[in-house]
Amino acid sequence: MLQNDPHAREMAMFRRSIICLSLLLSLTAGLVSAQQTDTKRVTYYAILLDGKKIGHTIRTRIVTAQHVTTTETMSFTLHRFETAITIFANVEVRETPDGKPLAFKSVTRMPPMAPQMVEGVVTDGKIQATVTNGDQKRQVSADWPEGALLNEGLRLLQRRKGLQAGTSFTASVFLPDQMQAVPFDITVMEPEAVDLFGRVVTLTRIRATIAGPTGEITMTDYVDADFHALKSVAPLIGMTLEMVTCDSQFALSPNDVVDVLNKSLVASPVELSPALRRKSLTFHLTPRTKQQLRIPGDDTQTVAPGDDGTVRVTVKPTAIPAGAAIGYDGDDAEVLAALKPSQYVQSDDKRIVALARKAVGDATDAAIALKRLEKFVTDYILETDLSIGYASAAEVLESRQGDCTEFAVLLAAMCRASGAPTQVIQGIAYAEQFGERKNIFVGHAWVRCYVAGRWVHLDSAMGHHDTAHIMLGQSDGPNQLLQLLTAMGQFTITRIDAPDGQPLPDETAF
Repeated sequence: MLQNDPHAREMAMFRRSIICLSLLLSLTAGLVSAQQTDTKRVTYYAILLDGKKIGHTIRTRIVTAQHVTTTETMSFTLHRFETAITIFANVEVRETPDGKPLAFKSVTRMPPMAPQMVEGVVTDGKIQATVTNGDQKRQVSADWPEGALLNEGLRLLQRRKGLQAGTSFTASVFLPDQMQAVPFDITVMEPEAVDLFGRVVTLTRIRATIAGPTGEITMTDYVDADFHALKSVAPLIGMTLEMVTCDSQFALSPNDVVDVLNKSLVASPVELSPALRRKSLTFHLTPRTKQQLRIPGDDTQTVAPGDDGTVRVTVKPTAIPAGAAIGYDGDDAEVLAALKPSQYVQSDDKRIVALARKAVGDATDAAIALKRLEKFVTDYILETDLSIGYASAAEVLESRQGDCTEFAVLLAAMCRASGAPTQVIQGIAYAEQFGERKNIFVGHAWVRCYVAGRWVHLDSAMGHHDTAHIMLGQSDGPNQLLQLLTAMGQFTITRIDAPDGQPLPDETAF
């Protein structure tokens, strides 16, 4: 079994991060789409990662007397050594000419997994949607988020605000595939010269910033006088992701082979033996930029900021209180949310409920029950597959394949089905070997459960949770990875302290 393969863990994190950011980048570029007089406009973009072409986006906008329909079709390919993974995404939204939302549809395909689709209509401020994962369908009803806008609504808002340098405002952007609204702080900057594949033009820079729990992510659009977005740029785990307008021939041309992983790795200053990873460890994180690091904490991970911008993260061995019962009867909103089923954590699926009961057996003690669930999922997933997309718990139940995120979503669903509030955690974890590199931290996913008033961590992919895990955020789906995007690649680990507070030597023998 390969569930502890760090290559699989890192590829999973990177793949899901680029899906998230690419979709958000397309939405911010939609802030400045074509003029109202256009009947149909098709724009081609090349997707670049650190200057190398990895894919394309085709944006189509059709205007009729009744509707404005905007479609984003995206395809990009990532490589990890000799493994290539191509991801396809299509988002279509329909609005009235004055920007009111009418309908939306989002489809993501990551072969060989079945397509994942969200399709909904908006009527009188209410959303009626169908969420499809493979052959599983779920009906969802929800209120339309107050003030949330789609492409045409954003375009009209931007035109009202204009392109005067210094103009700033906030816009709430609706993400169709997650049915959530994300607030953007938008600022119009000074015009500047921009290189568009050798053609230098003067464009206005528009900055769009999202505030996440662990930091900010800033995307930049470069637009012409007619509000056409010709270039969009965003950071991605220490790299630069760009969408640049071009002709169809170049957009659809073969992609470059880009090995994406090495730049997102975080080197450990010392070797961490298995024995040491069972003890408390303190990690000194130093930011690569001037942006303040915001790392979350809980009962297992405590965070102390330093005066020089560094952050000390102490991770203690996780311990489930003995004799505690599974369940929660309090009123904490975060904990209650961790009990609810979601698009990717279908804890209300009858098959998952049955599997959880089988795993827990006759255990009533939370410590015993949760460790049984952790072990059950470790044994249940039989094959690590780098070509698996962001599969849902229900899909993992059927396929018994995946990487660290598939272990995490299935474990989270089974824990929730058993009554334990559970979150999927995104972060980094230590690997003794990664390709030719040793002593490295790579992207990883695991879970934490709320038991007897505290959060405890479980990791089915690695078989157990140790103290060489650094939590960066929590996420139930591929478009909720802002925590990971804003933290990974933004820091180095400059020192690791032993439980007695002394720095570990370069060669650690425990």
